Amino acid sequence: MVMGVSLRRYTVTELDAFPPDGNRYELLDGVLFVTPAPGPMYDRAYKLDGYLAMGVREVWLVDPVERTVTVGRLGGDVIVAREEVSWVPPAPVVPFQLDLEVLFRGLPG
Repeated sequence: MVMGVSLRRYTVTELDAFPPDGNRYELLDGVLFVTPAPGPMYDRAYKLDGYLAMGVREVWLVDPVERTVTVGRLGGDVIVAREEVSWVPPAPVVPFQLDLEVLFRGLPG
C-alpha cells in the first residue's frame, strides 16, 4: 500500500510571522522552503542562471528592499528594473506592464 505525503500549506501572512533568525523563508505554491540567507548575490548568480539553464523562458527576481525587479530572459540580457517591467508573452497578446511603485507601495523603507 502506498501512502501519500501531506504537506502543510502556508500563507504569505504566516511567512511574514517567522522570526528574523538568519534563515531564508520562501513559499512555492504554499509549500515552505527554509534555507540559509545567502543574500541577493545567491539569487542573481545561482537561481537566475539555474532556472534559465533548465529552460525557463523568463525569470523575475523581486527585491523588496532595493525595490527592484531583476529580469533574466533565456538567450537574452539580464536587466534590473527600478520603475517598470514589461512582459511580452510568446503568444500574440497585449504585453503586460507592471508599475513597480504600485508593487512596492505600502512597504517600509
